[in-house]
Amino acid sequence: MLKLKQLREEVGLSQKSLADKLGLAYKNYNTYELGRAMPDVATLIKIANFYHVSLDYLCDNNFHRLELGYLSENKECIVKAVKTLSDVESEKVLSFICGLKGITEADLKGDIYK
Repeated sequence: MLKLKQLREEVGLSQKSLADKLGLAYKNYNTYELGRAMPDVATLIKIANFYHVSLDYLCDNNFHRLELGYLSENKECIVKAVKTLSDVESEKVLSFICGLKGITEADLKGDIYK
């Protein structure tokens, strides 16, 4: 079963708002979320991209699960910018984030901080 309701509730949108954001008819989206119909592949991809999750995760496939979670527009910009950093620059950013959050790099690297 698709994780549509869970993901939608995590970002605090109504079914109507989400359908509008995705360019889908509310009636169609509602049937997908209720499990009465299955979206086509193009729609699944659109939904997965909106939430920044893999199709496997969206479709509740436990194999090769990748969960990035919903990212705000600002966070998405930050992720894109980080991808362009050199190793030295990324170390500086990591140090800055740790100072900002009051945690150590070991906390982040050990996945202690979430």
